[in-house]
Amino acid sequence: MNSTILRLNTLYHDIVFQYQYYQVVRYVVSFIVSVIMVRSLLPQADLGRYELMTFIITSISSFWLNGIKNAYISYYNHVNEDKKQKLPFTVFLLLSAIAFVSGIALFLFPEIFKFFSAESLIPYLSIIVLYLFFFATIPLIDTIFLLQKNNKQLFAYTHWSQLGFLTLTIFTAIFYPTLQAFITVLLIWAGIRWFYLLFVVLAPFRITIDKQLMYFFAVFSLPLTLNMVLGSMMEMIDGWFVTRYFSTDFFPVFRYGAREMPISSLLFGSLSLAMIPLLTDDMANLSILKAKATRHMHLLAPLSLILMIISPIVFVSFYGEAYQESAYIFNLYLLILISRVMMPQTICFAKHQHAIIIWSGLLEILSNIIFSYWLLQYWGVYGLATGTIIAFTLQKIILILYNYRKNGIGITEYVAIKPFLIYAILLIVTFFITLKF
Repeated sequence: MNSTILRLNTLYHDIVFQYQYYQVVRYVVSFIVSVIMVRSLLPQADLGRYELMTFIITSISSFWLNGIKNAYISYYNHVNEDKKQKLPFTVFLLLSAIAFVSGIALFLFPEIFKFFSAESLIPYLSIIVLYLFFFATIPLIDTIFLLQKNNKQLFAYTHWSQLGFLTLTIFTAIFYPTLQAFITVLLIWAGIRWFYLLFVVLAPFRITIDKQLMYFFAVFSLPLTLNMVLGSMMEMIDGWFVTRYFSTDFFPVFRYGAREMPISSLLFGSLSLAMIPLLTDDMANLSILKAKATRHMHLLAPLSLILMIISPIVFVSFYGEAYQESAYIFNLYLLILISRVMMPQTICFAKHQHAIIIWSGLLEILSNIIFSYWLLQYWGVYGLATGTIIAFTLQKIILILYNYRKNGIGITEYVAIKPFLIYAILLIVTFFITLKF
């Protein structure tokens, strides 16, 4: 009993674990919300519009949002205490300005919705623009808590921010399950978190406009933002193919299946981000990256194997018969775990070697378009998913080779090879067995 309490206490004070825990809870709540919406009286066509709306907002904002967020994490340890006090508000202003310009662009060029075959969302343009403005800065909350190592506030924020949204969604699904109502809930809760960021999270820092700091940070952010442009285009390309070759009703079927194993991308993605400051300080911390990645692998690989077998039953049970096809798309995306375990990009970010990440990202996008379009002709939506997996793996291979030749860092320094190969073979074999049956 005492050892369990000690272990929980250790995890509570581990800011990397806390940050990962937040991402996991956010994913779980997102999954539960999707199930609630499917099971509500909301027509599937409206559900498709809701998912298409969130997809469009993510597509036009995630690259600069995540690029600046990653730059903030990377830049933080390279400035003095005075600039550290100014940096949070500076990043907030930069994100807000870009979100404002993006919103104006949506108003001036509603043809953007036509590009995604989403003309039916134009009547909701005002709500979408306002949500985009809130959405752009909210991730600063957990990022600031991570950098400040503020375990207590991050732990509290994890629960009230996600449980509040879940409660409002349940209430809406029971009493007023309409597209307008669900979008309004999304907007209201984003607004609440935005005010929390402005008046609670940013309050302890220096609220001042430092033009020089903003300029240097913006320049520093450009390579990372460009890299995120390339990364976010993977999801956008898949979504665009679906909107062009399939109906709006099918969009949620694809979106709910086109996810990696629950918590996989969240755990490895948040681990990669959290390790950048540590590796920037000392590359000897690669042993920490390897240990944490191996621990995640031992948890997620067996779970992926189980999910691969039971996914058709799970998807039908949660979403209904209409979403059985989502299960087979999901099984394909489970294979991404093989390349997720390898995190050569974390080393490149820590060393500020952004050029190779950008060039490998360009190749990833090009290969994604080529393979996705080609395989789409022969295997439909499954070919689309396969093209994404091939492209994602290709970039990881390029970065692994770069780290070995340029930095003298072999893959064995950050990946436990033996268990990795065993799990990779088991995942591939299990996939083909389930595909056969």
